[in-house]
Amino acid sequence: MTALKVVKPKLLAALAQEVDEPFKLEGFARGKNGLIYKRKLNASVQEISFVSYWYPRYHPGAEAHIYPWFRVRMPEVSDMAIELVKGEVKLLAGANFIVTQPIEQAAPKGERRQWYPTGEKEFVLACRSIVSFVRQWVFPLLSEFSTAEDLVRIHETNDQRITKQFHRYIYIAAAYCKMGQFEEARKLVNEKFGSPGPRRQYSMVFESLAALE
Repeated sequence: MTALKVVKPKLLAALAQEVDEPFKLEGFARGKNGLIYKRKLNASVQEISFVSYWYPRYHPGAEAHIYPWFRVRMPEVSDMAIELVKGEVKLLAGANFIVTQPIEQAAPKGERRQWYPTGEKEFVLACRSIVSFVRQWVFPLLSEFSTAEDLVRIHETNDQRITKQFHRYIYIAAAYCKMGQFEEARKLVNEKFGSPGPRRQYSMVFESLAALE
């Protein structure tokens, strides 16, 4: 309760001062007293969430560890993925966000940052630094990641800014399907899920793709 009364207001004030306007210029907005910025872009809904840990024990003396994440939903791709797994959404990690990862992972390792502010001034400086980081690394990525075609391109070019997770290959297969490239979807699923264990677990995906033309 102390953190919510004492520390969170410092972050909210810093967001209003440093983040709201530059994010608004990119189409992002947040609700009153919220820590999540959202925008719709093409076939996607994108979020940047100012995830924060109050009084982190692993960094004594800091009032907060601000650790922003970005998340991307593509409803049409998700709907196709749900069809492929025949409603077994647990195989899709919930079938909500196609990508959810810390913003730091959008940058090369040598450029990654952490923010541990204490006091109003440091919260302002941290948020100013985060805006600079997001402008350099996150906005460019999100501008290239809003359609099924983008998801396929990021996969095919092995874009290192997006972390690799096993279930995401189902979303990529779904994106191929949305593009009408069913054979590419089958090739991907055979490559990633063809060994006996995954093939049993994801057997419905093989069945669903076999029925598509």
